[in-house]
Amino acid sequence: MLQRGVTLEEVDIAMKTASVFEYRHDGITKVGYYAEERKLFVGTVDGLVTTVMTGIGPEYVEKERAGMRMTYDREVDAAYLYVQDPIAPGSAVTTHVCEVNTPGSIHLDLDRDGRLLGVEILDASRVLTESALRNAERLYAPAASRK
Repeated sequence: MLQRGVTLEEVDIAMKTASVFEYRHDGITKVGYYAEERKLFVGTVDGLVTTVMTGIGPEYVEKERAGMRMTYDREVDAAYLYVQDPIAPGSAVTTHVCEVNTPGSIHLDLDRDGRLLGVEILDASRVLTESALRNAERLYAPAASRK
């Protein structure tokens, strides 16, 4: 932190007084603290500081706040991007299969008013970047169901 010109005291003050929000990074839910006047961003996991950045503008924080959750099941090579999270059981009443010129298949889940709830991506490893898949929350089937 000191190499970035930030003292432990400044980090402590930011964690007590700055705006607080949850965000996802590398498939992990983290807590972010942003002190706009100092342009200081502090990221934590389970209360431990993992990230300290200076010179951060509000657009970076808004991008982190707006991040959508994506899951990936490697076994079936399917990803799901949650536009609304959580999606209440039964609220996705229509699925629209997109006609796009890409490998795999993209399905849009819509509620009864036609609002987008989520996007299912089949053959995800052929459609999404390695970085996107690496940052997605991993889904694992119980060992008994894999037989």
